Amino acid sequence: MVYNFDCMLKESAAANLILVQENHEAEDKRLESERIARENEIRLREENEQKREMERSAAREREDRSQREMTKAINDANREVNEMKDKAHADITQLVMENQKNKDDLMKENIKLMEAKDAANAEKLEKLTNTYQSQVKETQELAKQREDALHLERKAVDEKYRNDMEKMSKMSREELDKMTADYHKIIEEKDNELSRNQREKDAKMDELNKNHLDDLREAHDNYNELQETSKAEMRRLHKEKEEVIRESAAKQEEMAQKMLEMSE
Repeated sequence: MVYNFDCMLKESAAANLILVQENHEAEDKRLESERIARENEIRLREENEQKREMERSAAREREDRSQREMTKAINDANREVNEMKDKAHADITQLVMENQKNKDDLMKENIKLMEAKDAANAEKLEKLTNTYQSQVKETQELAKQREDALHLERKAVDEKYRNDMEKMSKMSREELDKMTADYHKIIEEKDNELSRNQREKDAKMDELNKNHLDDLREAHDNYNELQETSKAEMRRLHKEKEEVIRESAAKQEEMAQKMLEMSE
């Protein structure tokens, strides 16, 4: 009887030892699984952050390229109008030089009007450019404020998730899965908002650039039309002056002939 009881005790102790070992192994497996999950989650966050940084860098590059192209287009348009202004001035100067002796107050007044038109056109172009630059600055500042706010919100979500991850040992698998799913959903929403904010800024910049170029073209066309009108007026004045001179010369010749006849 004593022998049987000792055997039972030994067998019970051996069974308990096996059970403890199995529990240790299960706990080790659980901890290893949680460690792998944490490492995978950290790696995924890092990959997502690298992807977002690449997207932001590409967006900045697109914006810089678009701004450079727009600046070149504006500079080209301004250079063209300056060339047209220089040519118009050269044409008028040539007309004035060819008919220097025939200039009168009307011609001087017409030149003043042309200079006034030049000044008004330059002022208009300056206002257009200032308005455009103000709109661009406002658009970029608003987009930057929104982007900064979204990044702060996203950083807060990341911080909360890291804090929650430190407490994950106290969570059940269901709680951990739900927390991870909620985190990814919120991060995806923030990333979508960032992308939408970038698209809206790009669309606004495209609209501003197009409108500004249209305004410049219209201003340049109006200026050219005014210059052609002024040049035509100068030619008309010169032609009239030449006719007056010819008529005056003819009358003087006629008067001289009459005086010659009377003297005879």
